[in-house]
Amino acid sequence: SPAAPAAPGPGAPAPPSSAPAASAAPAAPGPDWQRVIAAWLRIHQVYPRDARLRGDEGVVIVRFTLDRDGHILDATIQRSSGHESLDAATLAMLRGAKLPPAPTGSDPARAEFTARVAYRLEQ
Repeated sequence: SPAAPAAPGPGAPAPPSSAPAASAAPAAPGPDWQRVIAAWLRIHQVYPRDARLRGDEGVVIVRFTLDRDGHILDATIQRSSGHESLDAATLAMLRGAKLPPAPTGSDPARAEFTARVAYRLEQ
């Protein structure tokens, strides 16, 4: 039978770990945080004046990652509205913004959100 590998000595480097690092993939946010973020997006959404005047409407699907303190780590358009100004307004709303932090007791270092931002003119 083959011999078991010798344990590394005190000066030997540790073997690489196959366990994911704590900061690997963002976690899915809990439902409470999702509701708070959805409300924040509704309050802070700005309909671009030029898009309104042209009658542009659409829905932007945006994906973004937050740290537990509510800082945006990245944001990308997952599905365009078909109107550059609406897509840009959605990213501008998030760029540099500080959103509500994770609820107490929630401990993801990062969470990934996918949100639907609708731009509809009043009928």
